Amino acid sequence: MLRRLLRKTARRNTAVACHWIRGRDHSELLWLVGDARRFNAQGAAPTNTTERDVLRSQDENDWHTADDIRLLARMAALFHDIGKANPAFQKKLRGVTRERSSGFTAE
Repeated sequence: MLRRLLRKTARRNTAVACHWIRGRDHSELLWLVGDARRFNAQGAAPTNTTERDVLRSQDENDWHTADDIRLLARMAALFHDIGKANPAFQKKLRGVTRERSSGFTAE
């Protein structure tokens, strides 16, 4: 009955597929009304298509190579080591001073 009603009222842009859900991962195409070219052999069709890059994937990830990441990791390790070699930090490790310092000394 639904198919009959759809066929009477379908316009040029109408495309409807009816599926019988057989199981959790299995459905069977029963019938199509309208433009069958909009569906694949299993009766599936995209809900919307566009030529534009709506996800803008090139804007999301600007880490194009592992070289950038490797360089920044090396710089972070270098600054970490420089901070540990600071005389004020070394005094704090030895227990000579208990005060907090900014890390810079006027020696």
